[in-house]
Amino acid sequence: MKKIIYILILFSFSRQLLGQANLVPNPSFENYISCSSVFTAVATWVNPVSSGTPDYYNSCATCGGSVPYCANCIGFDCFQYAKSGVAYAGIYGFAVGASNVREYVQAQLTSSLTNGKCYYVGYYANIINWGGMGSNKMGLYLSSNAISQSTPWWLNYPAQIKTFNNQIVKDTLNWNLIAGIYQAVNNEKYITIGNFDTDATTDTLRFNPTALKPDYSYFLIDEVFVIPIDSIAGGMPAFAGNNVTINSGDSTFIGQQISNLNCTWYNGTVQIATNTSGLYVKPTVTTTYVVQQTLCGNTTTASVIVTVNPLKIDELGLKGSEFKISPNPNNGLLNIDISNKEFVLNQSVIKIYDVLSRQVKEIPLQSKKQALDIQDLNNGIYYLQLHQDKNIILTKKIIKQ
Repeated sequence: MKKIIYILILFSFSRQLLGQANLVPNPSFENYISCSSVFTAVATWVNPVSSGTPDYYNSCATCGGSVPYCANCIGFDCFQYAKSGVAYAGIYGFAVGASNVREYVQAQLTSSLTNGKCYYVGYYANIINWGGMGSNKMGLYLSSNAISQSTPWWLNYPAQIKTFNNQIVKDTLNWNLIAGIYQAVNNEKYITIGNFDTDATTDTLRFNPTALKPDYSYFLIDEVFVIPIDSIAGGMPAFAGNNVTINSGDSTFIGQQISNLNCTWYNGTVQIATNTSGLYVKPTVTTTYVVQQTLCGNTTTASVIVTVNPLKIDELGLKGSEFKISPNPNNGLLNIDISNKEFVLNQSVIKIYDVLSRQVKEIPLQSKKQALDIQDLNNGIYYLQLHQDKNIILTKKIIKQ
């Protein structure tokens, strides 16, 4: 089985910057008219589709509308803290069995965009795990006038920003950045968030068939931003990612996940990709990758070195057959058994990654026969890696069900 080093680099700005330059009022939904789970309680934000009912969550509320959400309220483990502050919004992005069911949230910007000017726009999203389905096409639409309708649920507008490379968002643990570059063309003054695609053009993945609502894709929304590029100190230069070391046969992500960012990638003098801010690479030898970025007429470059460790598992002192996991699949309680007599425990650690390439757990290795508890993780496929002295000894797939 091919092994993958799960490293994702996401380019983001500090909250201080968001606060100083952000044109979105009440970007984290902290300000409210009244403490209620009804979305009309949120200051400066509205629901543009009367057939939909977005939700509001704040720590001031009790039970169903509280933050963290679901904390001992509905008998289902699905709580989520805010990305920042103590509040967020919630909307449906997809639902099986009901044609084009969508929900949206909308706000008027503090000032109109300037035509020809470039902006960094986006928000953070999290899939709540009482809905057992992930989906893509979650987007953002900027308009010069407010958009609204009474029926149907679906707003048929061309979202300028969508999930990077149309990836399906199915991460219930982390807040996922959905962001891109937008050049104003019509003095836009309104921002609307949701899925602007139909059911037929939206991809889904059911990750938890035993969820409370396994056919629903429900997104929490936080930290919405529209930032003029020229307000960012130093601009927004090219970013190729952090230097990384991988084992032979592994792949890694370089760059960043920002839509509509004009970037061209090179391996030496050979062009390997265009019109993408980031990509996966799988070099066989240590390689320097260069990215050239053009943003509103400003061209910058950056580079990243991917170092390839030529050692094989055998040469690192541990064969795959000498590392056993049982039971697999498991219910969150499993055991590891290392039978190699030469293997030493010094500075050894178990790291577990989800299918979205994010580390979700780290457990020090204290014995060659050790019990592991991953009951706090959602059901699904994970990758368990054994690390020693910063080397990856081996990778094995585990299934929690």
